[in-house]
Amino acid sequence: MRIRSTAGCYVDFWQGAARHDAGAKNVEMSAARGIPGGAPLSVSGSVRQEVGDFEALIRAKQEEASSAFGYFVALVSLCLLVLVCYLVAGTVYNFHFNGLTGSAAVPHIEFWKECPALVEDGARYVWKSANSLAGKAAGQGGGSAGGGAKPPIKG
Repeated sequence: MRIRSTAGCYVDFWQGAARHDAGAKNVEMSAARGIPGGAPLSVSGSVRQEVGDFEALIRAKQEEASSAFGYFVALVSLCLLVLVCYLVAGTVYNFHFNGLTGSAAVPHIEFWKECPALVEDGARYVWKSANSLAGKAAGQGGGSAGGGAKPPIKG
């Protein structure tokens, strides 16, 4: 990643290649990360401060992105846990209290058997709607959201 400082110079960052030590008087570049020689580069104080500011900004953005991703993973995990608990508890209930066995003991088995077809139908609807909207945005006219593609005109 190349970042232009307010002083007009460019600072290149590679993962793990650029490091700023607050107590040091220079920015050390690692030879193992593709910079020949591996000798420290001496830079002025203002550039050194900007490099530190950029690193802090990059670190904050990475933490922000990872925390948002963490919330999404937690939400999906919670939904899956609730679904598994529902299926297990419902199956146990139907087995013990209703005397059902096999796949008949799964709660709302008809829905679960139809679920893949419902998801496919919903995905097709969304796909056709998106294509229709994209066609209208491109000035191609479009059509109804559920209409799909128009047949070719035979001449």
